[in-house]
Amino acid sequence: MRTLRRIGMLGLAGVVLAGFAAPAAHAADTPEAFSATGTARALHISVLGQDATFGVTDGNVGAPLTAVANAAGQLLQPASLSKVSLSSDNSTASDPTSGQQKCAVPALPDPLGTILKTDLACSLAKADITKGAPHAIGSAGVASVGVNAQSLLNGVLGNTPLGSLKLGDTVNQVTDQLQPVLDAIKSATSQTPVPLDPSTTISDLLNSLTTQQTLSLDLGKSTSDLVTTVANTTSTSTALGGQIKVLPIAALNNTPLATITIGSSKTSAVYDRVKGAGTASFDPALVTVDLAPVLGLPANLTHISVAPGQTITILQGTPLESTITLADGHTETSGKSAKAVADGVSIQLFKGLSALLPTAGTSSVRTAAAGDPSAAVVVELAHAESAVTGSPAVAGPSPANPAVPNPPEVKALAFTGTSPWLPVGGVALLAGFWGTRRLRRRLTA
Repeated sequence: MRTLRRIGMLGLAGVVLAGFAAPAAHAADTPEAFSATGTARALHISVLGQDATFGVTDGNVGAPLTAVANAAGQLLQPASLSKVSLSSDNSTASDPTSGQQKCAVPALPDPLGTILKTDLACSLAKADITKGAPHAIGSAGVASVGVNAQSLLNGVLGNTPLGSLKLGDTVNQVTDQLQPVLDAIKSATSQTPVPLDPSTTISDLLNSLTTQQTLSLDLGKSTSDLVTTVANTTSTSTALGGQIKVLPIAALNNTPLATITIGSSKTSAVYDRVKGAGTASFDPALVTVDLAPVLGLPANLTHISVAPGQTITILQGTPLESTITLADGHTETSGKSAKAVADGVSIQLFKGLSALLPTAGTSSVRTAAAGDPSAAVVVELAHAESAVTGSPAVAGPSPANPAVPNPPEVKALAFTGTSPWLPVGGVALLAGFWGTRRLRRRLTA
């Protein structure tokens, strides 16, 4: 019996000592968090205030695990939309599931349906998360767009007083300087002449300009690609350029009065998961303009390069006056976050015609490259954006890596950790127990 009591008392003493000597529980670790987003738009076009947008992509990846990709051959056209979203490790998805592009005939509101002729609008979205590394990519675009306002103008000009106005009534101030240009065009198109006599009516002028294709656009596509590796998370957005041909002239083997060539724009943002820092960069689109020799211009003025941040106007003072604005890009960096934007190219075509035509509204899409919204046709291309942010994982305090104590609010610091006197107290407690036992035996002897 005495042996059992002794064992019990020893166990109790051990529990007391363990309770005093046990270290305090430390705070939980803070997991890593990061995100990357990307957006690109190949083409936005506005004709007489009616909008259509083609080749739009966006996506994001991050931790907690996320991988999302969206792509639209034509914005707001469900048949050309692709989208995927993942949130679990070791998963993958594609829309369409075949991994091939989804294409559909663009659906255009009136009167765009009678003005624009487009190829199929296509899109593809993919995403996967492998071993905690999310990846998403979306691509979309339309190969070509043709603009021919003839059917609309024929109806409008047949029922408006504007059709009876004389050309000389509106541009007499520039007739003298335009005459050599008009004569050159008349001579070059002698087989199928374009009547540009200042005495003709506005109706005759507009009808003559729209008996052939007004302009054609050959386009690339937009891509948003978001990739995660052990070291970095990267967002890359690319909007491929294209070529715009203004008023191809049939009598000159479809040589356009002006050819505008747009390069690609690209943005990139990188988050360093080890250092917890973000960086960003951009490559703006480059633009060149080639004017037809029939305009009678000197050779040094028929090929024009447009630098980022520059605006030029061609065919100034004529109904075909057009302005090209090539916006630059910019980056924003703040510690763990970074963003890059390439603002794209805005081209306002046929500014001399816009005042003569009724419009259905104004464009709903504006960018830093956008200029005068009054142009009859506004084309915006090659816009891209990339952004990243994050915060590294933070380990909680532990005996090997204790947390720094908070500043004291009173004179004495709060008790943390263990005391070196606790083991001594435990030994004294045991000694007192045994000493009491021996004293009791002597007293009862």
